[in-house]
Amino acid sequence: MLRFSIAAPFILALAGCNLTVPGGAPAVEAAARAVVGPILAEKVPGRGGQVMTDCVVENASTSELVQLGAAAIGAPSADVVLLVADILSRPNAQSCVAERLITG
Repeated sequence: MLRFSIAAPFILALAGCNLTVPGGAPAVEAAARAVVGPILAEKVPGRGGQVMTDCVVENASTSELVQLGAAAIGAPSADVVLLVADILSRPNAQSCVAERLITG
C-alpha cells in the first residue's frame, strides 16, 4: 500500500487536468495497473489475468488511466470495475489479449 501512497498525490493532481500525453505517464500507468490487476486476477488468476491487465492498461485512454489510478486509494468502486470491463471489451483490447495468449 506504500507504493500507492507515493503515487496518490501525483494521481490526484492529474485527475483535474486534461491530459494529452500519449499512453499516459508511467506513474499513472503503474497506479492503474495496481488497480486493474487484482480486479482481473480475482476472475482470471495467473498469466491470463496478467495479460488482460497489460492489455487494459495499454488500451485505456489517458483520462481512463487517471480514473483507474485514482481508485488505488481505497477499494475499487463498481464504476471502476465496469470501466475495466468496458476497456477489455474493446476490439483492440480483445485482439491484444488473443495475440498475447496465443504467442505466449
